Amino acid sequence: MERTAGISQCPEGGYHVNLEYGVLEIEREDRLSTESVTAGPAIGTSLHNLAMPLIRYRIGDSIEFRPGRGRCPCGRTLPLCERILGRSQDILVTKDGRYVANAFIIFNFVRGVSWFQILQYDLDCFEIKVRAGEAFTLKEEEKVKGTLGRLVGPARIDVRRIPDGDPVCGAAQKYRSVVSMMDRDRVG
Repeated sequence: MERTAGISQCPEGGYHVNLEYGVLEIEREDRLSTESVTAGPAIGTSLHNLAMPLIRYRIGDSIEFRPGRGRCPCGRTLPLCERILGRSQDILVTKDGRYVANAFIIFNFVRGVSWFQILQYDLDCFEIKVRAGEAFTLKEEEKVKGTLGRLVGPARIDVRRIPDGDPVCGAAQKYRSVVSMMDRDRVG
């Protein structure tokens, strides 16, 4: 965790920006924003890390603000974030223009997968790479394809098994679990 900015949800459902934790900025991204909503990558500046403060650090999350939104019913006066869209690397775009964040969660319900990556090549073309053991049966594979299909709509979804020892999925490597190859100019 970079610990540069903080948003917490209260019992009333509001997403409060914790001002004492850090300064949170949003870089407006036109493909995610409208006239009434500003959405895009979050940028944070730490106010409490005196040893190594991060200044205007790109967090990697996309968030959404609605300027002029009223106060939360809980009574707190902290600014409110409208929605947390998820990791910017994890946003898939559907054929009907929806954005799917956090698609990686489908693997929380699948047995036998030790590594995975979801790739989007086009609005209706996806590949799922997996390194899996015996517990990842054809039934589990169909479950993964079906769940992703329900999220993204009608699409071609291929599953490719990666053999053990393949350097593409090394345990010590940092990698992106969801990668979209979509040209931003084609989307939105």
